[in-house]
Amino acid sequence: MEGSLIACIAKLIFGKKLVIRCGWEWFRTYLSDYKIRTNKNPIKYVIRYIRMYLIEFFAYKIADGIILTNEYDIQFIVQKFGINKRKIKLIYNFIDTTLFKPLNKEKEEKSVLFIGRLTQEKNLFNLIKAFNGLDGFSLDLIGDGPLKHELEKYAKKLDANVNFLGIIANNKLPELINQHQIFVLPSFYEGNPKVLLEAMSCGAICLGSDVIGVNNIITNKKNGYLCETTSEGIREAILDISQNSDENKKISKNAREFILANCSIPSVTKKELELYEQFSKQNDRLKLKGKN
Repeated sequence: MEGSLIACIAKLIFGKKLVIRCGWEWFRTYLSDYKIRTNKNPIKYVIRYIRMYLIEFFAYKIADGIILTNEYDIQFIVQKFGINKRKIKLIYNFIDTTLFKPLNKEKEEKSVLFIGRLTQEKNLFNLIKAFNGLDGFSLDLIGDGPLKHELEKYAKKLDANVNFLGIIANNKLPELINQHQIFVLPSFYEGNPKVLLEAMSCGAICLGSDVIGVNNIITNKKNGYLCETTSEGIREAILDISQNSDENKKISKNAREFILANCSIPSVTKKELELYEQFSKQNDRLKLKGKN
């Protein structure tokens, strides 16, 4: 969105159609992030609020089409900016379903995997705290971020079975996802998290917090599990998953089918093409009207 001004100017100069696509809604994410921050600066908040609002207002108003990845973001921009809902299209983020797929790998019993940035919004302190009372379970964290050293100290203090694996190449992730019993994303908020889509595409049993950006992807006990953001809620859900081995086979299958239908490259390409074809039909009607 920060670079959208160039595209808007190009539209005005050349008279072309403009599609704004957001993998996650920039302004809504900023507002959500500010709510959970501990070091709040009201002056900086107001300055950034005004700047981001004006950028998005201009971009959305001038765009001919808008692609957003979840219903919450659609509702947000309709209410916040007065955007006509008819020019917004819901299309999930895409992933490579030929790379992220179920593999014939033996899963480590009672193993849980998190992949993502080690930042405040990911709710990792509560995740680690949940393992304080989970005997026999292990947690692997893949990723890096500003909270890494604090999280390492916290895990050591609680004597929780947590392993910090650092950054791992994207093409190596399918194998690791397939080796774990549970994939967890306990965030306070999300947009349309590709890491969750990738894990579901692998047929992983996914546990996500019951928040915006996750609960529109996971339907509880159908294609994954939802939990509260508290350490107790996370712990209870992990124990529940570990006791539902028969039900989990169906959930794994449903997760993969959901991704193929909504997030595969062919699926997303087809939906985007439909949007461009609408523009083409509009141009044809305008040309015909001009001749008449």
